[in-house]
Amino acid sequence: GLAPDAGWYAAEQIGFDPKPRLTLMDEIGIHGSVIFPSIGLGVGSIGVPDVAAAICRGINRYVASYCSADTDRLWPTATIPLADRNLAEAEARYAVEELGAVAVFGLSGVHGPEPLYHAYWDPLFDTLAELGVPFCTHGGGGGIRKGLAAERYPAQWVPYHMTTHSIEAMLACLGMLTYGVLDKRPELKIGFLRPGRAGCHSGWHGWRRS
Repeated sequence: GLAPDAGWYAAEQIGFDPKPRLTLMDEIGIHGSVIFPSIGLGVGSIGVPDVAAAICRGINRYVASYCSADTDRLWPTATIPLADRNLAEAEARYAVEELGAVAVFGLSGVHGPEPLYHAYWDPLFDTLAELGVPFCTHGGGGGIRKGLAAERYPAQWVPYHMTTHSIEAMLACLGMLTYGVLDKRPELKIGFLRPGRAGCHSGWHGWRRS
């Protein structure tokens, strides 16, 4: 179980050991949890394709191993290397077919050769539609140096954090809709995670407290 003084999040425990997570889930009445690795927010956007692919493979194997503690309640997601569409497609297929990933995710900004809604990424989205898993975007990643947030607010964490979570997600959603990503493959599902007030509020609250 959780250490008595671990606090609500107990990150050092539940982040590396699935048993305390399952205990906490029981205590607060949650049946299942889809596991998104926070470190995946950064490594998926590494600009060296082979390096990004290798690190993503390691993270995806780790997450799958973590979720193997109870596959009926812990479900893995896959981090993909956004520096190259072929490597991204290959990792998505491997993670879904071999590791049991229930979703694929990446940052919502511009981190590869083209924005996510560009036709360059069509082979990736064709594969995800074929596999029947959603693609999820998520803001964040303090080391990211491309996209609206990084270009507008360099070295300013609060406005950067607030922009990556909200406006970058809006731009990604707008692009997906207007560039026909979903029109080309109506069966594809796309999620835009944490784009609302949670990310904005946490950034603003942190600045106010400091």
